[in-house]
Amino acid sequence: MSLAIKHQLQLNDMFLKGTLNNDIEYGPSNSLICDSDVKNIKKFLEIDSFDSLFCCSWISVKGTKYQHKMVLTLDIDENSLPKFGIIDAIYLCNNRVIVFQCCLLSTIIFYEHYFSYEVKHKNKIKFVYHHMLYSH
Repeated sequence: MSLAIKHQLQLNDMFLKGTLNNDIEYGPSNSLICDSDVKNIKKFLEIDSFDSLFCCSWISVKGTKYQHKMVLTLDIDENSLPKFGIIDAIYLCNNRVIVFQCCLLSTIIFYEHYFSYEVKHKNKIKFVYHHMLYSH
């Protein structure tokens, strides 16, 4: 069976089910996370304890792969400019809750000629749920 036919059959199966695969796939993970990061994540999640917490090098949700140093659109500000963040770490809590630790970027201006944004680092860290991403 050729690769093209295999992909067509997988796509057909996905259409028949009526939804994209909900499975979370992730790459090499590290269960040894420093105490300050665990404390910050617990504070963000507003919980006292959890069953498991992993720091993943990459994670794939419904076919979208997220990895370290990737830029995410977090929100849109009052001037209709996007708020961006660079992924510093990806955490998987209790094998179902995905949290990104992002370094925030400040959006300065949109250049129509280049169709791009000028941004600068804010040197501020923010935790963001996967399901709360603006582009989700």
